[in-house]
Amino acid sequence: MKQKLTATEKHLQNKIIKLQQQINKLEQSNSQYLHENYNIKQENKKLQEKNQQQKEQIDRLLEYTELSKEDIKVVCEKDKGLAKACGMITGLGGAGILRGMY
Repeated sequence: MKQKLTATEKHLQNKIIKLQQQINKLEQSNSQYLHENYNIKQENKKLQEKNQQQKEQIDRLLEYTELSKEDIKVVCEKDKGLAKACGMITGLGGAGILRGMY
């Protein structure tokens, strides 16, 4: 036979229910904050990479300011050749050709 709950037991049971509801809301809120934090970290990483690329470009441009016009042409051609070579290497790696070498 089921015993009746006393007023104190009912009160405690209601408190437990309310506290569990608060816990659930806080856990859900925490989960959302963790997800937002992850997204912010990913965006920050992308921006830091972009910032690093821009710093490297600025450094190259600053180097160019100390060169003569003829030297600038030579360096630009060298940079173009280097970029082309990097593109070819990346293409070979993506095609799986370089993977078998290592």
